[in-house]
Amino acid sequence: NFGPLATGGDSGNLEVTFDATIPGTLVGQTVRVTKRLEPSGEVHAGGELWAAETVSGESAEIGDIVLIRSVEGLTLRVDFPQRNGEDDS
Repeated sequence: NFGPLATGGDSGNLEVTFDATIPGTLVGQTVRVTKRLEPSGEVHAGGELWAAETVSGESAEIGDIVLIRSVEGLTLRVDFPQRNGEDDS
């Protein structure tokens, strides 16, 4: 299993970073769309540009925030994070 990397900072505090070279560490993170998802496009994640595709097949505009649900090869499968107060019914 891969996960976040933890290191000791200069101040003695624990610093947690995500290694973008290990795609699984990005699952669960919210990221910004950099190239319109129709449903495929690009997002900025872990300091890198990644190919991404929406799980639902919906489009997402540049600047939208999406949630990484899974990784398939080098493509991030993303979804829209549920907004507070929204009702799915």
